[in-house]
Amino acid sequence: MKTKLACGLVLGFLLTASSSETAAAQTKTALIQSASFIHAGTGLIIVVDIAVGGSKRHFLLDTGSSVTVLSPDTAAWSPVEAVNSLSRRSIVGIDGSGHSAASTTAALDFGQTIVVTRATVAELTGLSKALHIKLDGILGQDVLLQFSRVTVDYKNKQLIFEK
Repeated sequence: MKTKLACGLVLGFLLTASSSETAAAQTKTALIQSASFIHAGTGLIIVVDIAVGGSKRHFLLDTGSSVTVLSPDTAAWSPVEAVNSLSRRSIVGIDGSGHSAASTTAALDFGQTIVVTRATVAELTGLSKALHIKLDGILGQDVLLQFSRVTVDYKNKQLIFEK
């Protein structure tokens, strides 16, 4: 390896930087998002604000959802586009009922990182009413898997996404 020929100080730096632990620590980026922890029914839901199209949107964190879901408004669809597109496909919600859905591509802005993903577009009005909070989307595993670690910090009411 050519780096062994470098002077001691540089060699020490290069060897330290090349150790797997230090290299991993240097490349990890922590993205901290404020979150709302809301009591709903018998449980606690976590809502995180993520920018979509330059606007801050409220996403329900759902580690059980395999896909990220956007409301038609968040997907920037007109009412006509929403009616025409949402009638093409059906998904089953957590309550077992069917919902009309369609697909789009979304760019979710976490501040220092933008995650581009396929997203399902579905009407979230019923869920918003049931939880008593306006939801613009559901953050699913397809986005969470883009990060090496996602930490829920209950004490500080934050979600920490590590790249």
